[in-house]
Amino acid sequence: VQNNLLAGWTTLRVAGDADVHYANQDIRRAIDGGLFVGPRLTGAGHYMSVTGGGGDINFFAPEHRVVADGLVVDGVDEVRKAVRHEIKYGSDWIKLLVTGAFMSAGDSPG
Repeated sequence: VQNNLLAGWTTLRVAGDADVHYANQDIRRAIDGGLFVGPRLTGAGHYMSVTGGGGDINFFAPEHRVVADGLVVDGVDEVRKAVRHEIKYGSDWIKLLVTGAFMSAGDSPG
């Protein structure tokens, strides 16, 4: 992120990722705390998806999971709990993937 600042980017936005350890929020806290120089960081921690939505990355077989993944949530209670968890660890907003995407069953890219 220091190279981004040197290139003139004073603010970076993370639109939600699959990092399991909230590294983006840790980097932001380090910059804000003066541990190193970098741009302002703002963003979402993990993206959230419904089962079968664009963020439900399982390669169509439950035994094949990716290492770092977003959150799959179904129903009001799961969404509420996940949102509270994301806010607890520093998310500025919540990225939702509620429809299909190019890796979703039944969708065709292009």
